[in-house]
Amino acid sequence: MKVDHKSVSRFAGIKRRRQGATLVEVAIATMMLAVLIVPAVKLVGQSRDLQRRVSDENELVWQAENMLDRYRIEMKQASRFNSYYSTGLTRVDDLQSLHLASVKGRVQIASDRSTSGRLVTLIVQAWSDQNRNSRLDSNEPVVALRTAVSAP
Repeated sequence: MKVDHKSVSRFAGIKRRRQGATLVEVAIATMMLAVLIVPAVKLVGQSRDLQRRVSDENELVWQAENMLDRYRIEMKQASRFNSYYSTGLTRVDDLQSLHLASVKGRVQIASDRSTSGRLVTLIVQAWSDQNRNSRLDSNEPVVALRTAVSAP
């Protein structure tokens, strides 16, 4: 049998090509992926918590502004303004909310006799009453707004 030396030498310099990755390369790639995924998952959780808190605060701001507007419109009637000016008002109400379990609102109206005109100070607070005790506790989110209203 005759061997063709040209054909043997032609294949002798070619290296065999690898098919796929070694176990070490797979382990390194997995570790790199884990190093990137763990902080990303933590950030997603923090982002979700922050979004919920911002949404709750927006709801409370809306509730407080709504209460403020309601009482300012009511005090455009001279008889209501005079009543609040002479006796004041402190009141806690249940407020309707679409996504917060229990929202309370407090309004405080008092005459402001520090000026020459007839003014009342109107303070409203809206809070998420998480323990449903109708009292504002230190751990409950709250929004407070304050304004002065003059006699009509």
